[in-house]
Amino acid sequence: MIEKRLSEIRTKYLSAARVLLGAMVRYPEETMANLQSIHPEWFRDADAETKKAAQAYFSIAKKHVFSVYSIEALDAAPAEWWADVQMECGDLDLHAAIDDFLCIYRRYIESIISAQTLGAWSDLEGGALFSVQSEYRKKSKAYPEQLSSDEFDNWFRAKMERGYVQSKLVNPFPSVARAAMLHSFEPGDMVLVAGRPGRGKTHFCLDLINYWLLEGYAGVFVCLDMSPIQLKMRMLTRMTGISPYYDWRLLDESDKAALALAKKQIDAFNLSLTIESNLSRVIDVVCSTHYAEKIDFVVIDYVQLMSVSNSKGYRVNDLEEITRQLRNLAKQLNIVCAAQLNRAIAEHEAPALHHLRGSGSLEQDASIVFGLHQRVDEVQGAVFEVHVLKNQRGPTPSEPIQLNFSGVHGWSDPAADRADKTNGVHDEKVPF
Repeated sequence: MIEKRLSEIRTKYLSAARVLLGAMVRYPEETMANLQSIHPEWFRDADAETKKAAQAYFSIAKKHVFSVYSIEALDAAPAEWWADVQMECGDLDLHAAIDDFLCIYRRYIESIISAQTLGAWSDLEGGALFSVQSEYRKKSKAYPEQLSSDEFDNWFRAKMERGYVQSKLVNPFPSVARAAMLHSFEPGDMVLVAGRPGRGKTHFCLDLINYWLLEGYAGVFVCLDMSPIQLKMRMLTRMTGISPYYDWRLLDESDKAALALAKKQIDAFNLSLTIESNLSRVIDVVCSTHYAEKIDFVVIDYVQLMSVSNSKGYRVNDLEEITRQLRNLAKQLNIVCAAQLNRAIAEHEAPALHHLRGSGSLEQDASIVFGLHQRVDEVQGAVFEVHVLKNQRGPTPSEPIQLNFSGVHGWSDPAADRADKTNGVHDEKVPF
């Protein structure tokens, strides 16, 4: 009786494994965005052909830039077999295929454990049997990973002692950190930096990553609004205050030394630049870079310039697909996207979520949204503000936060400037 039940569930498992592999082949973009949560172990007990094909798929996905065309390079099975496997997945998308597979796979694992409990392992004591079963479940990779007690203890202790938990990607703007309780950015955050053209969106992104790169972290910058060399020129200008359009032959030796030092720092940054705009190719580049050498963040400048391979001609639907997949990718990496606001809004009007250009999915899928704004004050003149429009990790300040902005040096925080003059000591209430 036990053998019959095990045989039935194994047949379902073999079919589900082929369906999942078919969905992975049919939807490589989503697969690459979720590859960290899809385990080769799932295909361990599949039939020989499926297992071999899955191993080839993971080998290419982890070692090379993966795309739809890479499937042709899979020599593990003939083209007819791949076509049949894709047909078996029917209308299921990747997430539905994973959910259906895991439901059957968990039952399959439990059936194996039950059979072994009543058979070969029947002589084991209760404690030893529980240990063996737990290890088998762990190796199956079919059960969600839980937050360990040590991680929770460390989080609790940090909250009690410091009042905040700071991950490695620190927010370089203390005023924003204090007002919105955003002391750092962490995996799971999809950050939008929104503003009208010429409001310093790229500068703001560069200010974030420049701080992180100097701390030794790594990332990918998707250059869609300018070329990679223009981006590096802007980084050089920001670090030295010297325009790339000035005649450098007229500079004194100290300025030339500063430029040389800044270039050396930029060359040493662990930052990959790409001009790919297609969503599939961007995910390919990010994932292949991440597998080659772990990265911590991805910056896209700007998100409305991205495209999708299977576009139906409706830009709103394209943006929904783009933001959904970027949100999935953000579960593993910090994603920072510059975003345009509608040009129709008045120059003096403060930014709002509904001003985001293109689709409501930008507002929906982002976890944090900064709106950059410039207004003219009769006394102060030009005033530059950061509006926290959305914040899933803390309060949303009712008032904008004033920062300094220069087209040469980018954004800076008066609170950070004051700290520099006091050897880095801020107001005691500010955790920097």
